[in-house]
Parts: sequence; C-alpha cells; structure tokens
Amino acid sequence: MKLDIAQQLAKSVLYLHTTGLCTRTFAQKQFLSLIRGEAKSLFLVGFEDFREAKDDTFYTGDSLPEREMYRHPSRQGNNPERKYVMQHDIYSLGVRLLEIGMCKSFVKLEKNRLVIESDLDISERDGRKKAFATKNQLLFIAHERLSQHIGKRFKDTVEKCLTCLDEDTT
Repeated sequence: MKLDIAQQLAKSVLYLHTTGLCTRTFAQKQFLSLIRGEAKSLFLVGFEDFREAKDDTFYTGDSLPEREMYRHPSRQGNNPERKYVMQHDIYSLGVRLLEIGMCKSFVKLEKNRLVIESDLDISERDGRKKAFATKNQLLFIAHERLSQHIGKRFKDTVEKCLTCLDEDTT
C-alpha cells in the first residue's frame, strides 16, 4: 500500500510538471485520499496554489511550520534566497515520500496548532541554519532508517529527491 501511494504521488508531480505547472509548497491541504476497500487513491488538489513554472518567482514566503517542513532550505522564511524551480517540488516530494516510507508525518497537530514533530526539533535559532539542519536530519532518517521500513531502492529515491538541488549532485 505504501508503494502504491508513493507511486501515485510521484506520478501526480510528473503530470503536473509535464503540463508546465509547479506548486509553491506541498501543504497537507493539497492531498486528497480516497479509500475504497483495499484500494487507496491519492490526488493533488488546491490548484490555486499551483502556477506555471515559466512565470517569475516572487521572493516572498512565510514561516508556517506546516509549509516550511516541505520547502527546500533556500526557499524558507519570509524572504527566500533562491528562485523557485521545479526541483523545489522534487525536494518536497522527497519529504513526502520519506513520510510515507516511515508511516508518519513530520508535522502534527498540538494544542490546536501545527508543529514540527519532536524528532526533528532543532535547537538552532537562526532560521537559515535551522532549515539546513532540518534537511540534514531528514537525510539522516532516510539514510539510516528508511530502508528497513520500505527498502533500499525507495531509500535511494528519497535521498536523490532531498539532494536534487545540492551543488555537487550530478
């Protein structure tokens, strides 16, 4: 079932990119799951949050934890430093695939607000350093724990997604 959901999500992103669209973030509200018996279908919704990839990027953002968790560190905060490119969606896909593989969300509801899961509670105060520390923790979880949950090939795919914007990635 996890692999089916992961494949559906990856195909959704592929179809989105094939049409020349990208999303600003992979927020929880953008996924609709339908379960019928043993079958589960996943759909991307909320097209008001999608835009054409060729359009200019606004260097504005927010610091909402439920969105930041799925954004590449260079796109976090109120004034992101990098132009949005489709690979940012691939990074977000990697975070979602990691959640699927680990059977847990890194964002949880606590006292009527969304917060980052305590496993990823970074003590760093500087926003930029915290964003990269969180990314490094996600990579650590993928590298050290994911293959025992769902397999090496899935782990490798998640790692590729999470590092697709790294300078030394080929």
